[in-house]
Amino acid sequence: MNQRTTKHWDELLARMVIESALDIQVEVHDDGSEPSMHDLTLKYPDGRVAAAEVVSTRDPKARRLSAAVADLGYQRCANLRRLWIISVTPSAKVGRLAKVAPSFLADLERAGVDRLPRTSTADPRLPDLRALGVASCTSTAPTEKHPPGFYINPAAVAAFAGDGDGALRKAEALLLEVTDVVAKLQLSGTAERHAVIMITHDWLGPHTALEGDAVPNTPPELPDGIDCLWLVVQLPPPTRAVYWLGDGQWRDVIVSEEQATTLLAPTSHINSGNPTTRSDKIVSQVDGQSTE
Repeated sequence: MNQRTTKHWDELLARMVIESALDIQVEVHDDGSEPSMHDLTLKYPDGRVAAAEVVSTRDPKARRLSAAVADLGYQRCANLRRLWIISVTPSAKVGRLAKVAPSFLADLERAGVDRLPRTSTADPRLPDLRALGVASCTSTAPTEKHPPGFYINPAAVAAFAGDGDGALRKAEALLLEVTDVVAKLQLSGTAERHAVIMITHDWLGPHTALEGDAVPNTPPELPDGIDCLWLVVQLPPPTRAVYWLGDGQWRDVIVSEEQATTLLAPTSHINSGNPTTRSDKIVSQVDGQSTE
């Protein structure tokens, strides 16, 4: 199977969710033939059509950081006595940090320091380390498998799960920032326009809340040009979404693995032109691990 972009998998998941919720046909509209095309076209049985634009909450900095630290891997250092874990922020300069880490970690060991917590302020090296994106450093005794050296890892992120209204507020703010969503929908010429937001782990609190049973309690404040809103938990099926159709009611839908298999079958319009039918091969990509 050819590598696909995360945008492709987002659109595929959005199509499955909308088709399952509304029992209608959803087709890809943006084939790249013209600028500013909306992503999806919704076709109702009575002949009405609607436009949908899909946007993701992925943090590009966090994605680039994950790739950089994965490429770096474990770094063995002969001048160290301990195994170090360097936790870094999304803006970390991993390449530069890897070059200076052996020296400053050795300095810490000589000073009898085995950890540098996130809240530390006393160490004179901190300004330079913070500038490189270091959040904290911890160490343990080395093992046979991991002799003295260091790892660079993204700093752990914790978030209060919150509720549906908290997720909605963030979604509203995103739509104000990503202005091309409104622009593309307005250019569609359709009377009904849907914004579909794929909620990734980069929004950990809203993702956790919506993965459970959270539903917003208030109507969305949508920009002019958007009538309907979908908040889709960006996970392989079973996939949950909550949605607003402008009729005063929030609803939710869960696409099961069985439904995904049916929607991806060769006879389904959602899979038109794509010979791949195994849902376990296709939907496993919607976690965003395919190439950009």
